[in-house]
Amino acid sequence: ADRDRWGVKYCNIEFGTGKVTPKIRSEDLDANMSKISEDKKLGVWRGPFVYSYFDTRIVRRSNMLFADLGDCPYGRNLNFMEYAMLPTEAVLQMQMAKGAGGGGGGGGD
Repeated sequence: ADRDRWGVKYCNIEFGTGKVTPKIRSEDLDANMSKISEDKKLGVWRGPFVYSYFDTRIVRRSNMLFADLGDCPYGRNLNFMEYAMLPTEAVLQMQMAKGAGGGGGGGGD
């Protein structure tokens, strides 16, 4: 639910300045895009895409403007994420390096 019981959107108001910004949802955080993960549905590994940090903001901002100005958003609960598909060989190499202790922990004396 992105609105309170009176229909007002949740937002952050910066104390002292009155600057209002929409509240960031946990699924929209940059940390979610910077992880390497497996997409079980497609059966591929995915990682960060160079332009995903820019593209996601553009799509979300466009959705917000369409909702506010035209009352015609892409979707009320739009969740747009963009990834790069990783080659299987690269994933295997990373898993082998991790298994062989190649994590770079720097145990020291």
